[in-house]
Amino acid sequence: MSPITGVWRPFVGGLAAVLFLCGCGTPPWQEAGIAVPGSSSPGGASPSPAGAPRPEETPLPWPLNMLPPLPKEREEAKGPARTPSAPPSPTPTPTPEPTPEPAPPMVVDDLASGRADRTFAAGAFAVTAQYWSTRGKPDWTPAAVKPLTINVSAVGAKDLALTGLSVNVERLTPHGWVAVGPGVVSPVELGPSAPHISAPGSASTTVMVGSIEPDSHALRYTLAFSISSGRNQRTQTSGTDSLVVTLVPGT
Repeated sequence: MSPITGVWRPFVGGLAAVLFLCGCGTPPWQEAGIAVPGSSSPGGASPSPAGAPRPEETPLPWPLNMLPPLPKEREEAKGPARTPSAPPSPTPTPTPEPTPEPAPPMVVDDLASGRADRTFAAGAFAVTAQYWSTRGKPDWTPAAVKPLTINVSAVGAKDLALTGLSVNVERLTPHGWVAVGPGVVSPVELGPSAPHISAPGSASTTVMVGSIEPDSHALRYTLAFSISSGRNQRTQTSGTDSLVVTLVPGT
């Protein structure tokens, strides 16, 4: 073998490989369907215009098929968006029932028979008090004027006189006894001088109670008597009594 042939043999082999590759119709990367930027389609054809149907895409070889999906594909992989559920309707608050009005305490009507007679002590004297009204029971309503007549006599000494009489009036409500307002009870009148009440003598006066609140169920009278004896009224003594009169509901 000549020296020239030994030197050019590698060169000739490389040239033959190039000619072999040029003789192939399609490069290997195009046979795999990989798009190369800046290259033209086989045969020198230009890329398909916008809107033209694209040929069926060949799946990308590994590792290109391991790339993460596009944002739109990720959103589609999550499925349809969930509609937020409506907030729960508020629970209705129950309306409290009104508290029933308490019933008034039970009392005994001292004028149920139309008249009441009482006897009580005032020091050494025995005092008798009689109570009645000139109005019938149906007229004893909270709004009506309610007259109460008081007749007083005493025994135990001569020359007994009624020197004083005070009357305190309360009304009964569902919550108990409360005082009647000022100006509702008429003042007690005994005359210009102390009347003599030595039995069989007596003295009388009338107490008037005007209109009061509609929730009143009864009246309670507390009476304090002042009695003196002797011509010069040297001895003074006192006694008390109470009386309850129920009212008829009405205006």
